[in-house]
Amino acid sequence: MAASETADQPRRFRKTGPASRLEAEIDGLAALRAAQAVHVPDTFGIDLTPAGETCLELEYLEIRPLDRASGARLGTQLAELHRHAGDAYGWPRDNFIGDTPQSNQTHLT
Repeated sequence: MAASETADQPRRFRKTGPASRLEAEIDGLAALRAAQAVHVPDTFGIDLTPAGETCLELEYLEIRPLDRASGARLGTQLAELHRHAGDAYGWPRDNFIGDTPQSNQTHLT
């Protein structure tokens, strides 16, 4: 993982890993973004590093510690995100939490 920036391109975050894992991450981030409840980094696609590794390019987020106000705002945003519900839970494809595979079998609510 690394950050990159050029004069003609804003700062981006690069995350390396197997293409299938990175593609699953793009799907998950798109779903989170569609809920419009919390800021989710933009994705710029999958590319190859100069060393030939597969990488996902993301919007770079400046990470800072939460203060009382930002912590409360994030809590409210996460609560709003979890209000989006349907007739079932699960996901159309399995994905990962770090290196751990996550099964996402559909379950009726």
